[in-house]
Amino acid sequence: SREPQLRFCYQEYGLKQNPNLAGSVAVAITISGSGSVSDVDITGGTLSDSQVRSCIQQRIRGWRFPSSSAGAGTYGFSFNFTR
Repeated sequence: SREPQLRFCYQEYGLKQNPNLAGSVAVAITISGSGSVSDVDITGGTLSDSQVRSCIQQRIRGWRFPSSSAGAGTYGFSFNFTR
């Protein structure tokens, strides 16, 4: 359900500058026990556009997840972007 936010970053900051831009971004998202995102790190991927990567980090920082009695945790995700 949050993919459109990341696609916006790809389309607005990536494709408008480089219509052939494509690739993947791997992120590590640290989620607190209350469900807020406390950290987002780009851990890899082939999409090197710094504006797109920065936008993705900013969008993810605003996400909320259900709270968990298990406490905080870090989770890895990969997103692919193609036209």
